[in-house]
Amino acid sequence: MSNYSQDPLLIKDDNILNNNKLIDNHHYNLNLSLYINNFFKLFSNSLKNFIHKVNGTLEKTEKENILFIFLSNLFMAISSLFLKIIAKNFPNTNGLNISFYRFISINFFSYMIIRFMNKKIVSLKDIDQKYLFFYRIGSTFIFSFALANSIYYLRYGTAIALSRLSPLFSSIFSVFFLKEKCLLRYFIGLSLGMLSVILFSYGDLKNEISESDINKSDLFFGLFWSFVNVFCHSSGTVINKILVKDIEPEVFMFYLSIGGLILSVFFILILQIKFIYNINFILLSLCHGFFHFLGMFFNLNNIKSNQIILISCFSFLPIFYAFIFGILFFEESITLLDFFGFSIMLIYSLYNVLYPPKKDE
Repeated sequence: MSNYSQDPLLIKDDNILNNNKLIDNHHYNLNLSLYINNFFKLFSNSLKNFIHKVNGTLEKTEKENILFIFLSNLFMAISSLFLKIIAKNFPNTNGLNISFYRFISINFFSYMIIRFMNKKIVSLKDIDQKYLFFYRIGSTFIFSFALANSIYYLRYGTAIALSRLSPLFSSIFSVFFLKEKCLLRYFIGLSLGMLSVILFSYGDLKNEISESDINKSDLFFGLFWSFVNVFCHSSGTVINKILVKDIEPEVFMFYLSIGGLILSVFFILILQIKFIYNINFILLSLCHGFFHFLGMFFNLNNIKSNQIILISCFSFLPIFYAFIFGILFFEESITLLDFFGFSIMLIYSLYNVLYPPKKDE
């Protein structure tokens, strides 16, 4: 008898067993697919609810409101950290190249969140405050270019500290033009923030930290671009408050990034600046743009649902983050004045976390 001859009943049992195994595998794959699908649905719904809270379409607590302001400043500080890394590793680069890739990143993520949240991109002709809108596009481009240059010429922490002068002017503009109330806690917060700026910046502005930190030429250009940055940011913040009443923050960022991208390409071509195609430079610039996008997203939504003067009180926090990043990543020196500046911002921030301002304040 052939070796392959078997009892028909055994063959039937083997077939049933194999079929059962196939069915079990099929059920396992279906269950795995179902689990994965449910996970992504749960994640998607949770993310949408979180975005709705940031947007203000869902109720948020006072502490959540403060948390979103903290996140805005943290992401902006991380974005600036990537600028400093670029400046260290690509010393001959131009701010326009960085702006080009940053605006590509912001535009991409803005469009993705618009699609994810099923929001409509309004037509430019439907925007009422067109002059303010186009001014904001121009000031966003100049602000980004100026910030990149100030970080290039100055110590990282000092550049960020000087850029934090803008909350003071934003607050003044908001009181005069938007008729916002300046409560005592806000006045104290702005005063402490300005004191921390002075403490952080004093050493470099006197050129006393070390001879290797900055020279006089770098100090001059760093100060110049810092004040350009401050003017664009402070005036732009007040305009943001006016525009986000009629334009969704995500759509606003989408248009701002398109305008910034067009201006970047225009000036690169006019000034005959060479495009940089280095993969490391591109990745760093895109990461810088991603965190800038996150910072803008939280910031615009914070402005939409809060007084500018409240947000300004926390806008000095990036100084705290910047000096920590500078010490950890760039071996920058820290002075006793820096330590006092840290302490001031930390104490005021903890106070606002423990006793957040009420929504009607």
